[in-house]
Amino acid sequence: MFLGLGGAVAVFGIVMMIMGGSTIGDSFDVENDNAFEGTSGQFYTDGSEDFVIYIKDDIDCTSVTVTITNDDTGEDHFVADEDCDKAAEEDPVGFRSIGLLDWNYDRPGNYTVTASEKIYLVSLWDELGGLAGGFFQALSGAGMIACGACFLLLGGILALVLNDPKEATQMQTPPTEGYSKD
Repeated sequence: MFLGLGGAVAVFGIVMMIMGGSTIGDSFDVENDNAFEGTSGQFYTDGSEDFVIYIKDDIDCTSVTVTITNDDTGEDHFVADEDCDKAAEEDPVGFRSIGLLDWNYDRPGNYTVTASEKIYLVSLWDELGGLAGGFFQALSGAGMIACGACFLLLGGILALVLNDPKEATQMQTPPTEGYSKD
């Protein structure tokens, strides 16, 4: 019983770990999971999120100009990435980070975007949340594999100990006083 349970838990853990590991790389879709997409327009934020700005990786990022202006204050909150021309490992496939929305912008409201190329404004927390979800799913799978291995070990030990056929033990007792064959 323990062997079967251990095997099932270990297999389920392996499947869970593979699925979690595969979602780490494609945890979010820049084109579908963005707050803004385009060359000009407006978007609203409540000021609680941080945003990363992406462009397609076939565009020369050094020639892209972007302004993200708060409609109330008129301040530009775009912070350009000085090394945007160097591909970063953490950038999604097909995209390149060119900057972010100023960390100190925490003012809710409408923002006007103007860019020389099509940009994608992605919530940093959506991006990290997707990565963390896949990581913890893979970690849970590893824990289930360890649990399954323990059940397999326990089942193997119990199978060896409990299934050992032994000869029936016979006990002989000496005759007691007052007992006679006559």
